[in-house]
Amino acid sequence: MGDATGIGASHRRVLLWTWLSVVGVLLAWQAMFWPTVHAAERAARPVAIDHRDAVSYQFIGADGQVEGGATHLAPLRHAPVGYLVSEQSEAPRVRFLIPFDAPSSAKDNAETLSLFLAVRNSIDEIRLNGEVVQSLSALPKLKGLVTSEPGYVMLPPDRVLEGANVLALDTPNFGSQWLSEFAIGPSEVLAENYRWKTLLQTDMALVGLAILAFTILLCLVVRWPAEDRPRIMALVALLATCGFSTYLLTFSPPVPLSLEVTIFLYVLSNLFIALAVLTHVLLDQRRPVKWMRRSWIAWLAAVGVCLAAMAGAIWIGPSNAWFREMINGSFWVVIVVGGAAIVLLAHGLVRDRGARWFERSILAFCISAFVIDRLGTIFPLTSPFDAGLQLTLGWSPIVGGLLGLSMVVALAREATEARRTVLSANDILRAELDKREAELRSSLAREQDVQKRAVLLEERQRIVRDMHDGIGGQLLGLAVQVKARQLDSEGLETALQTSISDLRLIVDSLDSAEEGVADALRGFEHRVRAQTNAIKAEFQSRIDLDPEDAVLGPRGTLQVLRILQEAVANAIRHARPSRLELSAALNAAGQVEIVLTDNGGGIESGASEGRGLANMKARAASIGAQFDLKSDAGGTTVRLVLGAAARDRDVA
Repeated sequence: MGDATGIGASHRRVLLWTWLSVVGVLLAWQAMFWPTVHAAERAARPVAIDHRDAVSYQFIGADGQVEGGATHLAPLRHAPVGYLVSEQSEAPRVRFLIPFDAPSSAKDNAETLSLFLAVRNSIDEIRLNGEVVQSLSALPKLKGLVTSEPGYVMLPPDRVLEGANVLALDTPNFGSQWLSEFAIGPSEVLAENYRWKTLLQTDMALVGLAILAFTILLCLVVRWPAEDRPRIMALVALLATCGFSTYLLTFSPPVPLSLEVTIFLYVLSNLFIALAVLTHVLLDQRRPVKWMRRSWIAWLAAVGVCLAAMAGAIWIGPSNAWFREMINGSFWVVIVVGGAAIVLLAHGLVRDRGARWFERSILAFCISAFVIDRLGTIFPLTSPFDAGLQLTLGWSPIVGGLLGLSMVVALAREATEARRTVLSANDILRAELDKREAELRSSLAREQDVQKRAVLLEERQRIVRDMHDGIGGQLLGLAVQVKARQLDSEGLETALQTSISDLRLIVDSLDSAEEGVADALRGFEHRVRAQTNAIKAEFQSRIDLDPEDAVLGPRGTLQVLRILQEAVANAIRHARPSRLELSAALNAAGQVEIVLTDNGGGIESGASEGRGLANMKARAASIGAQFDLKSDAGGTTVRLVLGAAARDRDVA
């Protein structure tokens, strides 16, 4: 009972420490996120933003005349910050009127004033005190569902009056027209704000799409381990959906789309972002739920929800309020899923003790941006460091490129780690292989030593048998014959010479066992030369062999020497030759070929095969060699061919 209580208390301590660590990670991430947001908003939003209570607008007819009087607009208190025209009119254009007072210091100091628009929208002409100062007829860089490109117009100093001035901003009247927040002030200050906002909202959107496309292709071509593949595919889905959402917001589609279809695609992209984030984070937790095994069902369900919502909108009748509710509903899905995903990512980072910290941190940063971007569209948000700095930047296009770039860096880091792991594994394997090879060499040397000892023992036993049965038998027979006085001195000498020659063959074969047939033949040559000199016969030899051409071992070498000795003895004893020739070389087939010829009288025609010839053939067959004998009145030729079988049999 006490052990169970102790285990439970230990588990609670571990759980408490884990969640305290999760909170610490979340605070660290937000400490990284909010200063970045504040710095970007501060750089892109002028300090001297105009906070007037209302602006006026007029409808302009096709003839350029004003229709009706000026109407005052109260500012919107949520994003997009500005002034929205809700009145409907058939007039082709809308004109916003912005009165302002030029400071006297502007004339005295020759200071140039400029107009800064947080969002240029579709404004295409600007008038100062009734005169056109700039026509913005050129195409904007980006033109999509939401125009985020800022506007910046320098006001000609000679047309700025001391005191009261009026700016008139004209825009075509289609859909909902609104004027974004603006500022009128020194050109240098507002130009800096304009450059920053153009970089964040326009340039980074263009670069981000290219980075996202590159990252998606890179993730698709990499061969991922099976355990990482589902998580990476969910990440690819998130990158693709972010890219599609950015494209839809900032670019005109290649085919014209109605407002209903555009809103349907935008709502669908939000649901897909939430689904991709949820899938990736759950896989990151290594606890995928059952529906993830068939994740395509969830994607189809998201499409079905959007289709049902659009069908309801068409059935009820399209209205701005209905579309706004649909968009806000998809925003809430992203907000709830994104908040939960950040917590799960922090938990995974703590659980895995910092593994993949860079990828998880950047993903948490980007998800935080998605959440703030959509939350700031529903409610007015301000910087936690400055209550007067309202958050107006669209963060989805900004962090899309950052998300793709961070994944490229994460891939490069993982590739580096994988290469380092492979190199380390190769070093370990190489060391282990060297160790195993040393063990194998040592084992092989011991085995060869054992085999060599066994061969030597077998050869020793064979030699004992040969000497006992051969030379011993011969000497014993001679002793019996001498004792019985059956041999004269010449016969005794011949018998003793035969025994001595046989003993020499055994010694020669043992001396040349390791060197091979070539060295044995050179030793045999000296033995034969002494015998031919005794009968005054000429002896010639030509041995063109390398030591490694034929290594037969003692047994095979002895058989070759015995065959040749038998041939020489027969030639000297029966043919009485005046010349003998011994040659040994490799033939065309790469076999060792030994030829012994004499110019004696040859074997008599019709003579039967004697015991000596039969022994020669038997010895050749025992080592797998080919034996041929040709004899005529001009002499005798003995030919012995040592094939592969002869070389391997005795060695084995």
